Amino acid sequence: MTIKAVLSYRKRKDGTKAIRIYVYYKGQKSYVRTDLNIPEKDWNDRRGEVKKTHPFSKTYNRKINAIKHDIESGILKGNTVKEITKGADDSDFLAYMAQYIKREQSLSRGTLRLYESAHRHLSNYRLEVGKEMLTPYDFTPAFINGFRNYLYDLGCKDAGQRQILKKIKKVLRLGQTQGVHDANAWKEITVPREPKSNKIYLTQSEMDTLYDMDLSHNPAVEKERDRFWLAYKFMMRYSDIASVNREMMVLTKGKRFLVYISVKTKIKATVPIGEKALKLLEKYDWKLDFTSNQQANRELKRIVSMAGINQIVEQDGKSAPKSQFVTFHTARRSGATNAYLSGLSLKIIADVGGWKKFTTLQVYLRASQMVSATQAADHDFFKE
Repeated sequence: MTIKAVLSYRKRKDGTKAIRIYVYYKGQKSYVRTDLNIPEKDWNDRRGEVKKTHPFSKTYNRKINAIKHDIESGILKGNTVKEITKGADDSDFLAYMAQYIKREQSLSRGTLRLYESAHRHLSNYRLEVGKEMLTPYDFTPAFINGFRNYLYDLGCKDAGQRQILKKIKKVLRLGQTQGVHDANAWKEITVPREPKSNKIYLTQSEMDTLYDMDLSHNPAVEKERDRFWLAYKFMMRYSDIASVNREMMVLTKGKRFLVYISVKTKIKATVPIGEKALKLLEKYDWKLDFTSNQQANRELKRIVSMAGINQIVEQDGKSAPKSQFVTFHTARRSGATNAYLSGLSLKIIADVGGWKKFTTLQVYLRASQMVSATQAADHDFFKE
């Protein structure tokens, strides 16, 4: 039996090397991590311990000896080297996550970017805290609290952290399902709650104003407006309206429907095609050929401002003319909100717009309390 502390061959970015425990018994050998990293000059290779020149030499050596003692005790009790070192030498979570990202190329580009972002931030944080490897057992509430503070320092607020943590928990859950690990502490990790949206929406009257604008003198601007209006009527995301084509139209009982699968969520949605919507689609021969979401957002702010929709409103703690808060996604939010105000049920709106959960849809609904109260005033319940 050989149990000895050794220094890793590989040097970390900060110039230190990781301390590992080498174990050899009955033809089996393994290395056990200690999460201790020191400069090579502070290591006594012959004795397998940290030199007194290191400020934490006593603490580190006590931890090393404790790990060696636990390993020796386990072997003497009849356990194999593999069984003893399983918990300490379990899967590299970042490597597992990288494999998942590489394998799941059928996911939308936006979703893959979120996974890649989560992986990148975790990798950088691992270096920040000086860990040689992250395993599923490292994901405790305390670890995530430190990780969130790290993200805050980078300017990543709750909305971004919510997406990152959801992706991390998804991969941890998959790893447990596949038997890669049996860690459970990660289940206690809480994801920041998604607040009710304070994003602006355009009212039905404002959308009518946009539709009625004469932009024929500038075909490029007119087409941008028309794409936005179609996204509003279909309650579509940018990625979905950009992929619309004639083959998506289905005729049933004399009515026209657009049947598509969302690029982002892979959810099938079916939305009616009204007369105005059909007229616009035919106007461009169903070829909406977008450039970029960013360019569309810039152009839409100018178009909405030209329509005179410039009352001062507040969004995310900032006050500005309403037109300056408009993005292409405002069309989807406005469509859902105005459909709800017109009397459509959440169930119908969710089915038509491709929302999986009512709770997610409710985040989009931007009807103010006064609008709701005004509608309620006409209800029999409040009339007497």
